[in-house]
Amino acid sequence: MIATVLAAALLLQSPQATAQSVEVAFDPRVELLCILARLAGNPEFQRAPENYVGAVDAHFSKFASHPAVGAMIELRKQYGISYNAVPAIAVYLDSLEKLEPIAPLDPLPEGLDSRWEKPNKAEFFEKLRAFAKESKAAEFFASHKSTWDTVEAVVRAAADKEAPIPWFDGFFGARPGARFRLVPSILSGSHNFSASAKPTSGPEILYQVMGFGSLQRGGVLIGSGFGSLLVHEMAHAYCNPLIDRFYSDLRDPGHDLFEAKQQEMSRQAYPSGRIVLYESFVRACTVLYALERHGESSAAAVLGDQEQQGFVWTLDLVRALQAIRKNPPKSGRMADAMLDFGTAIHEAAKKDWGAFRSPFRGPFNSIFTSGFPGAEILLAGPSDSPKLSAYLDAIVPAIAKKFKIRREELPKLSTEAMGKHPVLLYGSPESNPHLKKAADQYGWVIEKSGITLGERRFDGENLVLIACRPSPGNPTVAVGIYASADPENLVGINGLTHGVDDWLVGRRIGPNRFEPVARGSFPKRLDGSWDKLDGK
Repeated sequence: MIATVLAAALLLQSPQATAQSVEVAFDPRVELLCILARLAGNPEFQRAPENYVGAVDAHFSKFASHPAVGAMIELRKQYGISYNAVPAIAVYLDSLEKLEPIAPLDPLPEGLDSRWEKPNKAEFFEKLRAFAKESKAAEFFASHKSTWDTVEAVVRAAADKEAPIPWFDGFFGARPGARFRLVPSILSGSHNFSASAKPTSGPEILYQVMGFGSLQRGGVLIGSGFGSLLVHEMAHAYCNPLIDRFYSDLRDPGHDLFEAKQQEMSRQAYPSGRIVLYESFVRACTVLYALERHGESSAAAVLGDQEQQGFVWTLDLVRALQAIRKNPPKSGRMADAMLDFGTAIHEAAKKDWGAFRSPFRGPFNSIFTSGFPGAEILLAGPSDSPKLSAYLDAIVPAIAKKFKIRREELPKLSTEAMGKHPVLLYGSPESNPHLKKAADQYGWVIEKSGITLGERRFDGENLVLIACRPSPGNPTVAVGIYASADPENLVGINGLTHGVDDWLVGRRIGPNRFEPVARGSFPKRLDGSWDKLDGK
């Protein structure tokens, strides 16, 4: 999610780049506003880990009729106060005990979400203070200090490992005196927000409010995408001001990009061309960060995430940023390169994105979401394995509850159809000729003694392979493979969790029982091509 942040002149390169770290701290102001929004029924704050939500609801539900809750309901109804606008106002308040503005809010300061311009903020703060006092919010937070200490420690370790600020300083230029603060927010669930605040006295603070979908023994589960999410939210602090500064020139292409993917953008609460421009710039920076910090394969995976969310023009903008990176303006100021970047935005807006299809970049789960609109998934397996055939007959109706899928007889499955439809192939190389063709092309060997993927070898009997690749005839279409030397080993294979990986080698250990042996991703390039697995 986004929030407009303070405007500033930003540098591509700076000799004064610093290596300051991201602060990580639970913020009771943010948590209080999230609780209030939850009580008000804001859907974005309803999905959160049950073990923490249970404690929140048990303590605060008795205040569901409080005037502050009613005020929050009206704020959403009349002014659209939701998503990032909720933490955006929280960070402009002082301590939980006072909840007074840290700077004048009329006129609205740069960086505070514009939806707060018209509401009677003083009246809302008065009700908020009463809610905090009467609900004994401070006592509740104090009683969960051990939980937050654990959460902070896990998140801080992940943020320190990523250490993105030097990259931002080197690309955009240092922000003297500015502080970055990551706020874990369990009630935000899967949502992440950016916000900023500039007090009357003191440094500018740039906030990344990050939600977490699960708790384990009081700690958050940090996924592999944490680094990209952190970089994404931090990038808003740099990208949004430049979009605002040049918006008069970018208004029309921003509108055109929004219109090109209006359904996807609106579903993600990106309701305008300006917001789509913010997100497009940020996502291009996130891919470039992954490319320069972690390599092309990592960047391709990040790019795939952006394309899956409808930002199919991201690669065009990444190429424009690479060109600016290679030949920066003499001043070193990104503001002086925005005309070039703006040209790339204009050019991107001219393309027919409705007809465009991104390359299939994995992982396996994307087979079900990356096909042509309305295209069925075709599922095909050998008919000479009665047990496997009966299993496939059983799983097709289960898959059909969520996705369009059709069982196709192997002799009728043509190369032409595989270039138009996502395909799931089951069997062995001997029993499924399409599977054998794919395996031969990708350097996969599936035999009784083991499985070979490129330069990696896995020895043992009863091994199974789950893997995905682009279709040989169309790189925008996916092929998913469930293979074993003995097709009957595949009965029950869908119960082996594999969707977040490109490939998984498992072992059958009993009827409908499997254990993973190894899993991972194939090396990829930004142009959509895939490399064979190396020996590492």
